[in-house]
Amino acid sequence: MDLVSNLNTPSLELLSKPAAIIALEERARSHMGELRAIDGPRFFLACLNLGKWIPRVAVIKHGDTIVGIVYAKERKLAGVPTGMLVAHGAFETFIVAAPDRREAVLDTALQFFLSLPRIRGIRLMLPPQGFEIDVCERIASLRKLDLSRRPDSNHFVVRLASSYESF
Repeated sequence: MDLVSNLNTPSLELLSKPAAIIALEERARSHMGELRAIDGPRFFLACLNLGKWIPRVAVIKHGDTIVGIVYAKERKLAGVPTGMLVAHGAFETFIVAAPDRREAVLDTALQFFLSLPRIRGIRLMLPPQGFEIDVCERIASLRKLDLSRRPDSNHFVVRLASSYESF
């Protein structure tokens, strides 16, 4: 576990061990209330193939109070971390925070991830509208980073016949 803190800014924890991530559920509940099942650490871990991915969970706190969680995963190649993070936000599940804090939590977590020497890049799958793209553009501009966007191509649309009979 890495810990970065400053009295004037939020503190952050980076969790990578499944046991520590599971323990986060109880800690988060005491500060953030009951999480939806798809927002919980167990759901995040259940979606990972731990043979190919390393969980990377940023926990954002003000003092001792957890104000947000950002779930990401780092790709492994032949068991070696690649430094490439992936976070999937199409279903709004990779940022867990109160609605009025989601943008600040994402900004803080991305800045934190990008400050880690071992991180080479981040791939985010984001909804086409919303604050997430604005946050990424702002960070890329401030840090003079390459940023590319393209429409989602991970989904196929199967055109069905207009009626059962014509199928």
